[in-house]
Amino acid sequence: DLTQLSDDHRRAVAEQVAFYKEHRMLLQYGDFYRLNRPDAENACAWMVVSPDKKEAMLGYYRVLVHPNSAFELLRTAGLDDATLYEVSAVPQPVFSDEGGKAVYLAHTEQDCFCAYGDLLNHAGFRPKQADTSPYALARGDLRYLPDFGARLYHIVAKAD
Repeated sequence: DLTQLSDDHRRAVAEQVAFYKEHRMLLQYGDFYRLNRPDAENACAWMVVSPDKKEAMLGYYRVLVHPNSAFELLRTAGLDDATLYEVSAVPQPVFSDEGGKAVYLAHTEQDCFCAYGDLLNHAGFRPKQADTSPYALARGDLRYLPDFGARLYHIVAKAD
């Protein structure tokens, strides 16, 4: 029930709607790539690439946390091999349930780097190490990713 949302949740929903509207053409009309088989792994990844290959969105969804698991490797598809891209994690709000009330904690980590399409398509990239503790939100070297966690990466071609 949207009328029962807290002010923090209302702001989060407004941010998500604004994000979708900003990237609607890419998400609706881009070329869709399934990056792995979700039934064979503990995670699912997909990607949408614009027809001109200047913008993409990669979604990563983990099912359950496994202790001492290996670093994830995300390999893209459909990017132009000769183009330099900026890859950035899309910040997402994180809430905690305290006494039946959702309390805003923080936004997820900032993660941004540049790489050429051939590296991203063939070798892939390793996102920051995942951690299930909300304390990971305060550390720049970890990403908060609990059970059923997700992360979006916005990939944009750098200007020549």
